[in-house]
Amino acid sequence: MSIQIIPSIDISHGHAVKRVQGVEGTEVVKVSPFKVLENILAYRDKIRRIHIVDLDGAKEGYPKNFEIIKQIVESVQDIKIQVGGGIRKLEHALMYVKLGVDIVISSIVFKDFEEAKKIVEDIGPEKVFVSIDIKEGKIAISGWTECSVADVVDRLRLLDIENVIHTCVDVEGTLQGPRPYVDLINTLRKELRIRNLFYAGGVRDKNDVKMLEKFGFNGVIIGMAMYMKGLEHFLS
Repeated sequence: MSIQIIPSIDISHGHAVKRVQGVEGTEVVKVSPFKVLENILAYRDKIRRIHIVDLDGAKEGYPKNFEIIKQIVESVQDIKIQVGGGIRKLEHALMYVKLGVDIVISSIVFKDFEEAKKIVEDIGPEKVFVSIDIKEGKIAISGWTECSVADVVDRLRLLDIENVIHTCVDVEGTLQGPRPYVDLINTLRKELRIRNLFYAGGVRDKNDVKMLEKFGFNGVIIGMAMYMKGLEHFLS
């Protein structure tokens, strides 16, 4: 498969955790993020990118686990890293960009478009991913606690976005299989110049990955399945 397998490290209160549908208190996994990183780096010859989420930052609206994430980034030299969660201002984005990582924004695209525009213009669209998190058919924002019906495509076009992550919150952390919103994905592909299109949510095995590749995704973010089955399940 040419599609990228992208391991995810979701951080809350200093631990790597996995939640069901993003709901705080449903943690199925709670381990050291550095132990998770050690397991990921055992496959560094096959992994091109790591996805990190500051869950506390997503809830509070500003980076909360920056020092831990900084330590992770500084210990990884040959793998690209993208970081999201609580990046709601240009100063937050610059904190991470100075570490040499890509950033992931979501809520501000729908709640503070002008700030999102500042971020993209300042650091460049090639360094920015927009996460489109969908819950029950609506765009989920603010750490998956609110919903907006904003026109996604128009906003991404105005920002000149070329990197998109599509998360299905309904199956996040459930191992129930992916549920991509195909109409949205087809529209994004048709209307925008997408360079990277990644999927997250519910992925169980290599068959799911193959299915997502057929839908046009070129990267799959693996969370719960990595903890339950191991990365070798997807990379062997």
